[in-house]
Amino acid sequence: MIEVKDRIPSKPNRIKIVPEGGGTPYFAVWERADQPIQEGTLINKYLFDSIDEWNFLPTGLDDIEIDAQRVTLDVGWTTINFTRPLSGIPRVFVSPSDAFIISVMNVTQTTCQIAARQPVTASAYAAASSGGTVTTKITYMTGFDFVAAEVDVVAVYDGGVSI
Repeated sequence: MIEVKDRIPSKPNRIKIVPEGGGTPYFAVWERADQPIQEGTLINKYLFDSIDEWNFLPTGLDDIEIDAQRVTLDVGWTTINFTRPLSGIPRVFVSPSDAFIISVMNVTQTTCQIAARQPVTASAYAAASSGGTVTTKITYMTGFDFVAAEVDVVAVYDGGVSI
């Protein structure tokens, strides 16, 4: 979020005029002389700060809280601390940097545990069931190993609203 600040001039309404065709620049005081029918709203910090206080009609999406971060998982289960406590138990979505199998458990308002695993494979040679020479190499999965991984984690608490 951008922090909005009021400009605080040391010489209010003063402008510098530089003639287009050359010549010596000089200073003047700016005064509006447009005879407004209605004065407009000043664009300043007070205006921007008040925008959050406007009475918009509430929607079912007003209570959604989102926490997003990129984290590096250790080998095994890694506890992820959300950047701030959420108002309820969130849904956690994980996007890995590589083709890993991701598991998530023990989700609370402030943390969750995430692990990345990859398949462990082995190879063997096989022959047709009718016999013959062993010529076909097959690769099969024997299990999964925990691995370190970089992942993007998004925790979404929607206040019980179905999206």
